[in-house]
Amino acid sequence: MEKYSNRVKPNVVAFTAVLNACSYPMDNSERQESFRIAQQTMAELRTEVYDTPNFLSYAAFLAVCASCLDEGEYRDNIVETVFEECIRKGQVGQIVIRKLQESASPELHQRLVGRYEREDGSYDLPRTWRLRIVGERNCPVATSISIRRNVDSLSDVSVRTRLKAVQSYEGQSGIYSSGEAPQRLEAEGISFSIRPLGS
Repeated sequence: MEKYSNRVKPNVVAFTAVLNACSYPMDNSERQESFRIAQQTMAELRTEVYDTPNFLSYAAFLAVCASCLDEGEYRDNIVETVFEECIRKGQVGQIVIRKLQESASPELHQRLVGRYEREDGSYDLPRTWRLRIVGERNCPVATSISIRRNVDSLSDVSVRTRLKAVQSYEGQSGIYSSGEAPQRLEAEGISFSIRPLGS
């Protein structure tokens, strides 16, 4: 195993995984340490010895700022610095805009991207901001604001209900994110049979 160890190096995926983990401190006592680790991780990734930051690593670091730093001037200064670097690197993806909205004060958010926001809550960002993004779906940048504005105006009750369910998870990965087990289908009157289909 040792003969291969010199060739094994972390890439942006490994760095981003660390950053993402730092954005979920268990409690307030872990916030400072989580932010310190995230700063070191991002600093090492920025050296570009192993790999270069991408839109997901910038988004993950902004998420760390939102969860580990108190609102205020200090957090805004860090968020602005990171976002401006993200612009220079051409890595402003949709998720970066969402994480900027969560981490920046409303005033900073307005100053950084307000002039690019459309009436429907989506953004018309300069093409150079997204120039080097690889792997993100090519669709317009939109935030949860645009979903919230339009849900109640939908006439189809089932569509409106599904969209409200999506909103309740606030972009988390799924029903297990809350730590609660889903209700069993049998409790809703749905039963299963072991009989083969068609018999």
